[in-house]
Order: sequence, then structure tokens, then C-alpha cells
Amino acid sequence: MYQSESETGHRNRAIAYLLFGHGIVDRTPEEVVDLYFRQCSILVTARDLAAMGACLANNGTHPVTGVVALNSRPD
Repeated sequence: MYQSESETGHRNRAIAYLLFGHGIVDRTPEEVVDLYFRQCSILVTARDLAAMGACLANNGTHPVTGVVALNSRPD
């Protein structure tokens, strides 16, 4: 999946360059797109996505286990 996206993701690269040009992303477009392709290649279930979303909505703390997965950083 990753290799296929990496070889054919021209539109995603174009979007990354547009966002970079407007200062919306602060890393190189190739770095951003590579990370995006890698994330898209990970197999997750709907349950996994729900747990991730719940954790983000709960300020980085898993609502069931109480494990802090993400610490907030000051602006």
C-alpha cells in the first residue's frame, strides 16, 4: 500500500506543496506526504479508530484505561 501511494500520490504532493506555500505546514512537503502515506498504510479497525478519537476528545487520555497517550503542549 505504502509503495503504491508513494509512486502515484501526485495530487497529495501537490496539496502538500500548496499548504507549505501558504505556511500551513512547517515541514517539507515530501516529509509530510511520506508520513501521510505511511499512516494510510496502517491497518486499523473501526474500533481502533473510535478509541483513537475518544482519546483525542478526552485531552489525550484514554477514557477507559486512563492511560495518558498524549500530553498537551502550550501554544
